[in-house]
Amino acid sequence: MHISRLRKMLLCSGIYTIIYILISWTSIIRGMNVFRNCEYICLADMLCYVEYCSKVFVIAIAGVLFVIVQKDEYRQSVYIRHRSRIRIVASCIERSSVFAGIISIISAVINIVISTRYVTYSMTWLLDKGAPHIMTGSPLKSQPETWCVIIYYILDVFLTLLFTFMIIMLMWWISEKAYPGYILVLTFAVLSSMKSDTLLKYLLYSRMNMQPFSIYITGLQWKNFVMAAIEIILLVMISCLVVHKKDFIKMH
Repeated sequence: MHISRLRKMLLCSGIYTIIYILISWTSIIRGMNVFRNCEYICLADMLCYVEYCSKVFVIAIAGVLFVIVQKDEYRQSVYIRHRSRIRIVASCIERSSVFAGIISIISAVINIVISTRYVTYSMTWLLDKGAPHIMTGSPLKSQPETWCVIIYYILDVFLTLLFTFMIIMLMWWISEKAYPGYILVLTFAVLSSMKSDTLLKYLLYSRMNMQPFSIYITGLQWKNFVMAAIEIILLVMISCLVVHKKDFIKMH
Protein backbone atom coordinates (compact mmCIF):
# COMPACT_ATOMS: atom_id res chain seq x y z
CA MET A 1 0.00 0.00 0.00
CA HIS A 2 1.30 3.45 -0.95
CA ILE A 3 2.61 5.59 1.94
CA SER A 4 0.21 8.48 1.23
CA ARG A 5 -2.78 6.12 1.29
CA LEU A 6 -1.62 4.58 4.55
CA ARG A 7 -1.13 8.06 6.03
CA LYS A 8 -4.69 9.03 5.15
CA MET A 9 -5.98 5.76 6.59
CA LEU A 10 -4.12 6.33 9.86
CA LEU A 11 -5.41 9.91 10.03
CA CYS A 12 -9.00 8.68 9.63
CA SER A 13 -8.30 5.99 12.24
CA GLY A 14 -7.20 8.75 14.62
CA ILE A 15 -10.44 10.63 14.02
CA TYR A 16 -12.38 7.43 14.66
CA THR A 17 -10.46 6.86 17.91
CA ILE A 18 -11.42 10.29 19.26
CA ILE A 19 -15.09 9.83 18.38
CA TYR A 20 -15.27 6.23 19.57
CA ILE A 21 -13.82 7.05 23.00
CA LEU A 22 -16.91 9.18 23.62
CA ILE A 23 -19.24 6.50 22.24
CA SER A 24 -17.61 3.76 24.29
CA TRP A 25 -17.59 5.75 27.51
CA THR A 26 -21.25 6.71 27.10
CA SER A 27 -22.24 3.12 26.30
CA ILE A 28 -20.34 1.72 29.28
CA ILE A 29 -21.99 4.21 31.66
CA ARG A 30 -25.35 3.13 30.26
CA GLY A 31 -24.27 -0.49 30.64
CA MET A 32 -23.47 0.03 34.30
CA ASN A 33 -27.05 1.24 34.73
CA VAL A 34 -28.43 -1.78 32.82
CA PHE A 35 -26.41 -4.16 35.02
CA ARG A 36 -27.06 -2.19 38.24
CA ASN A 37 -28.78 -5.15 39.93
CA CYS A 38 -25.85 -7.45 39.25
CA GLU A 39 -23.33 -7.89 42.04
CA TYR A 40 -20.65 -9.13 39.64
CA ILE A 41 -20.02 -7.51 36.24
CA CYS A 42 -17.10 -8.49 34.02
CA LEU A 43 -15.39 -7.21 30.87
CA ALA A 44 -17.23 -9.77 28.71
CA ASP A 45 -20.59 -8.34 29.83
CA MET A 46 -19.50 -4.85 28.80
CA LEU A 47 -18.06 -5.93 25.43
CA CYS A 48 -21.34 -7.63 24.57
CA TYR A 49 -23.41 -4.63 25.64
CA VAL A 50 -21.25 -1.99 23.95
CA GLU A 51 -21.13 -3.94 20.66
CA TYR A 52 -24.90 -4.32 20.72
CA CYS A 53 -25.85 -0.71 21.49
CA SER A 54 -23.15 1.08 19.47
CA LYS A 55 -23.10 -0.98 16.24
CA VAL A 56 -25.17 1.49 14.17
CA PHE A 57 -22.93 4.38 15.29
CA VAL A 58 -19.78 2.42 14.41
CA ILE A 59 -21.12 1.58 10.95
CA ALA A 60 -22.17 5.21 10.37
CA ILE A 61 -18.83 6.73 11.43
CA ALA A 62 -16.61 4.08 9.85
CA GLY A 63 -18.62 4.30 6.60
CA VAL A 64 -18.00 8.04 6.26
CA LEU A 65 -14.30 7.66 7.05
CA PHE A 66 -13.99 4.82 4.52
CA VAL A 67 -15.47 7.04 1.80
CA ILE A 68 -12.82 9.65 2.67
CA VAL A 69 -10.07 7.00 2.51
CA GLN A 70 -11.35 5.61 -0.79
CA LYS A 71 -12.32 8.86 -2.50
CA ASP A 72 -8.98 9.51 -4.24
CA GLU A 73 -8.98 5.93 -5.53
CA TYR A 74 -12.28 6.35 -7.33
CA ARG A 75 -10.88 8.20 -10.33
CA GLN A 76 -10.78 7.28 -13.99
CA SER A 77 -7.00 7.68 -14.19
CA VAL A 78 -6.44 5.38 -11.21
CA TYR A 79 -8.65 2.60 -12.57
CA ILE A 80 -7.21 2.74 -16.07
CA ARG A 81 -3.72 2.40 -14.63
CA HIS A 82 -4.50 -1.04 -13.17
CA ARG A 83 -3.20 -3.97 -15.20
CA SER A 84 -6.44 -5.92 -14.87
CA ARG A 85 -9.97 -5.41 -13.65
CA ILE A 86 -9.54 -8.09 -11.00
CA ARG A 87 -6.74 -5.98 -9.56
CA ILE A 88 -9.22 -3.13 -9.05
CA VAL A 89 -11.38 -5.32 -6.81
CA ALA A 90 -8.34 -6.83 -5.08
CA SER A 91 -7.02 -3.36 -4.28
CA CYS A 92 -10.37 -2.40 -2.78
CA ILE A 93 -10.47 -5.57 -0.66
CA GLU A 94 -6.96 -4.86 0.60
CA ARG A 95 -7.78 -1.32 1.75
CA SER A 96 -11.15 -2.39 3.17
CA SER A 97 -9.57 -5.23 5.16
CA VAL A 98 -6.76 -3.09 6.55
CA PHE A 99 -9.08 -0.26 7.57
CA ALA A 100 -11.66 -2.64 9.09
CA GLY A 101 -8.87 -4.42 10.98
CA ILE A 102 -7.47 -1.17 12.37
CA ILE A 103 -10.90 0.03 13.52
CA SER A 104 -11.86 -3.30 15.11
CA ILE A 105 -8.63 -3.41 17.14
CA ILE A 106 -8.97 0.25 18.15
CA SER A 107 -12.55 -0.39 19.28
CA ALA A 108 -11.53 -3.43 21.33
CA VAL A 109 -8.62 -1.63 23.02
CA ILE A 110 -10.74 1.41 23.92
CA ASN A 111 -13.53 -0.75 25.34
CA ILE A 112 -11.09 -2.86 27.37
CA VAL A 113 -9.28 0.16 28.81
CA ILE A 114 -12.45 2.03 29.77
CA SER A 115 -14.41 -1.03 30.94
CA THR A 116 -11.71 -2.28 33.30
CA ARG A 117 -12.02 1.01 35.21
CA TYR A 118 -15.52 -0.09 36.25
CA VAL A 119 -15.64 -3.90 36.04
CA THR A 120 -13.41 -6.91 36.58
CA TYR A 121 -11.42 -8.53 33.77
CA SER A 122 -12.11 -12.09 35.02
CA MET A 123 -15.24 -13.94 33.90
CA THR A 124 -18.19 -13.93 36.35
CA TRP A 125 -20.79 -15.78 34.31
CA LEU A 126 -20.82 -18.80 36.66
CA LEU A 127 -21.46 -16.77 39.81
CA ASP A 128 -24.91 -16.65 41.42
CA LYS A 129 -25.25 -12.87 41.24
CA GLY A 130 -23.44 -12.39 37.97
CA ALA A 131 -25.11 -10.73 34.97
CA PRO A 132 -26.31 -14.04 33.38
CA HIS A 133 -27.94 -15.09 36.66
CA ILE A 134 -29.79 -11.80 37.09
CA MET A 135 -30.87 -11.51 33.43
CA THR A 136 -31.78 -15.14 32.68
CA GLY A 137 -32.75 -16.39 36.14
CA SER A 138 -29.93 -18.88 36.60
CA PRO A 139 -26.12 -18.84 36.41
CA LEU A 140 -24.51 -20.46 33.39
CA LYS A 141 -23.07 -23.97 33.61
CA SER A 142 -20.08 -23.07 31.46
CA GLN A 143 -18.38 -19.90 30.31
CA PRO A 144 -15.78 -18.92 27.70
CA GLU A 145 -12.46 -17.37 28.60
CA THR A 146 -12.25 -13.58 28.55
CA TRP A 147 -9.75 -13.65 25.68
CA CYS A 148 -12.26 -15.68 23.62
CA VAL A 149 -14.89 -12.97 24.06
CA ILE A 150 -12.33 -10.31 23.06
CA ILE A 151 -11.39 -12.23 19.89
CA TYR A 152 -15.08 -12.79 19.15
CA TYR A 153 -15.71 -9.05 19.51
CA ILE A 154 -12.81 -8.13 17.18
CA LEU A 155 -13.97 -10.60 14.52
CA ASP A 156 -17.55 -9.39 14.86
CA VAL A 157 -16.59 -5.75 14.25
CA PHE A 158 -14.07 -6.63 11.52
CA LEU A 159 -16.49 -8.72 9.42
CA THR A 160 -19.34 -6.24 9.93
CA LEU A 161 -17.20 -3.36 8.68
CA LEU A 162 -15.68 -5.35 5.81
CA PHE A 163 -19.21 -6.20 4.65
CA THR A 164 -20.16 -2.52 5.01
CA PHE A 165 -17.18 -1.28 3.00
CA MET A 166 -17.73 -3.80 0.22
CA ILE A 167 -21.41 -2.77 -0.11
CA ILE A 168 -20.39 0.89 -0.32
CA MET A 169 -17.81 0.15 -3.03
CA LEU A 170 -20.17 -2.09 -5.00
CA MET A 171 -22.82 0.65 -5.10
CA TRP A 172 -20.09 3.19 -5.89
CA TRP A 173 -19.04 1.21 -8.96
CA ILE A 174 -22.66 0.83 -10.06
CA SER A 175 -23.88 4.39 -9.48
CA GLU A 176 -20.55 6.28 -9.66
CA LYS A 177 -21.53 7.98 -6.38
CA ALA A 178 -20.58 7.17 -2.79
CA TYR A 179 -23.79 8.09 -0.99
CA PRO A 180 -26.16 5.38 -2.37
CA GLY A 181 -24.08 2.60 -0.81
CA TYR A 182 -23.67 4.53 2.45
CA ILE A 183 -27.41 5.17 2.73
CA LEU A 184 -28.11 1.51 1.92
CA VAL A 185 -25.84 0.08 4.63
CA LEU A 186 -27.06 2.61 7.17
CA THR A 187 -30.66 1.67 6.40
CA PHE A 188 -29.86 -2.04 6.73
CA ALA A 189 -28.04 -1.40 10.02
CA VAL A 190 -30.90 0.60 11.55
CA LEU A 191 -33.60 -1.85 10.43
CA SER A 192 -31.54 -4.86 11.55
CA SER A 193 -31.14 -3.32 15.01
CA MET A 194 -34.91 -3.49 15.43
CA LYS A 195 -36.60 -6.73 16.40
CA SER A 196 -38.14 -7.95 13.17
CA ASP A 197 -39.30 -11.18 11.54
CA THR A 198 -38.64 -9.86 8.04
CA LEU A 199 -35.95 -11.10 5.67
CA LEU A 200 -33.56 -8.57 7.24
CA LYS A 201 -33.02 -10.97 10.15
CA TYR A 202 -31.03 -13.19 7.77
CA LEU A 203 -28.62 -10.40 6.81
CA LEU A 204 -25.15 -10.16 8.31
CA TYR A 205 -26.04 -7.15 10.48
CA SER A 206 -28.74 -9.14 12.28
CA ARG A 207 -26.65 -12.27 12.83
CA MET A 208 -23.51 -10.41 13.91
CA ASN A 209 -25.10 -9.46 17.19
CA MET A 210 -23.64 -9.62 20.72
CA GLN A 211 -26.82 -8.74 22.57
CA PRO A 212 -25.98 -9.88 26.16
CA PHE A 213 -29.18 -11.85 26.82
CA SER A 214 -28.77 -13.80 23.55
CA ILE A 215 -25.11 -14.52 24.28
CA TYR A 216 -25.97 -15.79 27.76
CA ILE A 217 -28.61 -18.15 26.32
CA THR A 218 -26.88 -19.42 23.16
CA GLY A 219 -23.21 -18.77 23.88
CA LEU A 220 -20.72 -17.43 21.35
CA GLN A 221 -22.00 -18.35 17.89
CA TRP A 222 -18.75 -18.86 15.93
CA LYS A 223 -20.71 -20.30 13.00
CA ASN A 224 -22.01 -16.78 12.31
CA PHE A 225 -18.52 -15.86 11.15
CA VAL A 226 -18.64 -18.60 8.52
CA MET A 227 -21.94 -17.26 7.18
CA ALA A 228 -20.55 -13.71 7.23
CA ALA A 229 -17.50 -14.83 5.25
CA ILE A 230 -19.78 -16.48 2.67
CA GLU A 231 -21.79 -13.26 2.26
CA ILE A 232 -18.59 -11.25 1.80
CA ILE A 233 -17.30 -13.74 -0.79
CA LEU A 234 -20.59 -13.38 -2.70
CA LEU A 235 -20.16 -9.60 -2.59
CA VAL A 236 -16.64 -9.96 -3.98
CA MET A 237 -17.93 -12.15 -6.83
CA ILE A 238 -20.68 -9.65 -7.66
CA SER A 239 -18.12 -6.82 -7.51
CA CYS A 240 -15.85 -8.66 -9.95
CA LEU A 241 -18.77 -9.06 -12.35
CA VAL A 242 -19.75 -5.38 -12.09
CA VAL A 243 -16.15 -4.18 -12.55
CA HIS A 244 -15.69 -6.54 -15.49
CA LYS A 245 -18.72 -4.97 -17.25
CA LYS A 246 -17.86 -1.39 -16.22
CA ASP A 247 -16.71 1.03 -18.91
CA PHE A 248 -14.12 3.10 -17.04
CA ILE A 249 -13.36 5.18 -20.12
CA LYS A 250 -16.86 6.68 -20.06
CA MET A 251 -17.23 7.02 -16.27
CA HIS A 252 -17.81 10.52 -14.90
